[in-house]
Amino acid sequence: MDSHVEMNIGLTVAGGPNSDSDILARGCLAVRLLAESLMLARVSTRIERVSYSDPGGATVSESTLVVRAAMRASRPMVRDIIHEVARRLAQDCIAVLFVADDGDTSGEMIGPQADKWPAFNPEFFVRFDAVADATEREAA
Repeated sequence: MDSHVEMNIGLTVAGGPNSDSDILARGCLAVRLLAESLMLARVSTRIERVSYSDPGGATVSESTLVVRAAMRASRPMVRDIIHEVARRLAQDCIAVLFVADDGDTSGEMIGPQADKWPAFNPEFFVRFDAVADATEREAA
């Protein structure tokens, strides 16, 4: 297994325009920012409907960009890129799962307002491979 990072990036902005075209534009911007970064390679994405708990404990459901990318830089440098993506998308934070070569995982919330959110919860995190496998089964 290779060292990579997975992300769940919310595409809805609180108090902002959230039409289908707005959500798609945010998804495209996120993919462009990640792909243009020299810190990541082989960026793969899917948009899914995801539910999670907000800072107040309420369940929220939103369109989410589920991402997997190979890491070409150190974890601190990749964190900086993810923080900037969250900022550019006007998101408080992004749920991130770092996956080591040996399969060991470490989850974090990264972004300008990450401290307002509960700690990373793997129960709410959507793994890229699970989404990809489900999509392939549906297509068959």
